[in-house]
Amino acid sequence: MEGSELTRIIFLIAIGMLVLVVFVLFTMYESSKRINNEKLRREQLEVQHKKELLEHTLRTIEKERVRFSREIHDSICSKLGIVSLHMYEMEETTSSVKLSKLQITKNILSSAIEDTRRIAHDLFPVILEKFGLITAIEELCEINESETLKLQFHSEFEDREFSNNTSTQIYRIIQELVNNSLKYAQCSNIRIELAKNSEKYTLVYADNGIGNKNELQRKSGMGFMNIRSRLDSIQGEMVIEDAHPGLSFFIHFKKHHT
Repeated sequence: MEGSELTRIIFLIAIGMLVLVVFVLFTMYESSKRINNEKLRREQLEVQHKKELLEHTLRTIEKERVRFSREIHDSICSKLGIVSLHMYEMEETTSSVKLSKLQITKNILSSAIEDTRRIAHDLFPVILEKFGLITAIEELCEINESETLKLQFHSEFEDREFSNNTSTQIYRIIQELVNNSLKYAQCSNIRIELAKNSEKYTLVYADNGIGNKNELQRKSGMGFMNIRSRLDSIQGEMVIEDAHPGLSFFIHFKKHHT
């Protein structure tokens, strides 16, 4: 009888210890789960904060670009235009001896006016604000096209398909890619396409220059840092592929209404 009672006690103690171990393990699991959830929540908040900060920074930059562009266009360009008009009037009363110098001055002034307009456009294309993304890209292609460089653009969308922020970021990305092609790629053809693929939108940018993917990733500078920042602000992603010759950029992003 005593042996049976002892066995029962030992059995109860073992059960109690097992329950205690299970309880401790469950408590540790729940505690670890809470810690991980809190860590995940904080990381998500941090990512969201960084995204909002990035969007605010980009919006502030674009706001300042618009202000500078308008001041340059409305103030400096108009004043240079008045000076140019006066110079044309002076031609009628200027002696032939001074006429050649006046012509040189006129040429310099015309060049200054053109440079000022180009700077104002680069800061912020008014056409993007007035008409939308598609028309702005078409103008960008026209401005950069020359006898040695052909730009082809195709879009499946209308001007107002995208939000103001998305339109601005996509335009800036294309502008940066075009500038990079002009500076480094030595290309004769640039192809730009905007299309929809499932739930995402795709921007395709390709040139037939001398660049290659490995070299680009190794030497990517401020320009591509800006592109990636703009992609982050619209939750976009970019894939780069060697096109032989040249490079192809596939940029995927979602339509935003904000």
